[in-house]
Amino acid sequence: MRGIVALALLISWSLVALTGFIIWFAPRGQGAGSIAFLLGLSRHEWGDIHFFISLLALVVTVIHVILDWRTLKGLIRYLIGVNQ
Repeated sequence: MRGIVALALLISWSLVALTGFIIWFAPRGQGAGSIAFLLGLSRHEWGDIHFFISLLALVVTVIHVILDWRTLKGLIRYLIGVNQ
């Protein structure tokens, strides 16, 4: 299960970064938001895709933290010097 979640994290955050770069390079200015840019999608449509992929990535991140909570808690205790 952890491997699947880790792979989902990698894929989802990579897609967030990719769509972010696409939005960054998309044409700007008056009327540019409705011009088809890449794969026939406008800047605003890429923004919508970016938003929903970001929500998915956030959900997967929360699942990852829940699955690895014990490990994370132990790491934090180790770093702050508790129980040493």
